[in-house]
Amino acid sequence: MKIAQSVDIHAPPEEVFALLKDVERRARLNPHAQSLSIRPLTEGPFGKGSRFRIRLRSGDRWITYDSEWIECEENRRIVARSITPGRELRVTLCVEAIPGGSRLTHEEEFLPVTEETHDRAWWRRLLRTVLLMELPGFPHFEVTEMSEAVKKQAEEYLKDWMEAIKTELEGSGG
Repeated sequence: MKIAQSVDIHAPPEEVFALLKDVERRARLNPHAQSLSIRPLTEGPFGKGSRFRIRLRSGDRWITYDSEWIECEENRRIVARSITPGRELRVTLCVEAIPGGSRLTHEEEFLPVTEETHDRAWWRRLLRTVLLMELPGFPHFEVTEMSEAVKKQAEEYLKDWMEAIKTELEGSGG
């Protein structure tokens, strides 16, 4: 499953990208995560090869996973992937200059299920971790039946986050 959202922001690409590189600030703008921490697992500033542990709270659940930046093109693009075994997720953040500012695109791709990841408990954790959602009747949910309703809710959550980033950058002047 792949979800993506774009938002036009009245700020130059350098300011938008600076927020993207500030992983903790960007993550705190997610309106569906009440609390979080980000702990670097590598030394130095965030860039290609950086690894970090993300810990967030959704409702009364704490979720922890590790991520690695596999691409970082200054002021243009960041690609990260989950390095937690069994959590096949890739996130791509792109900044494009447009008249009057920037277009930010955030894409999340849930990679194909493998024998290792074909486990309902893992999918439950993934949906709670990444999408921060609860599904009625989830214990009966089949991995192969990732419904349009789930995708639509994930896209709405991502849209909310993108709007919060836009508000932050336009309201604070970067």
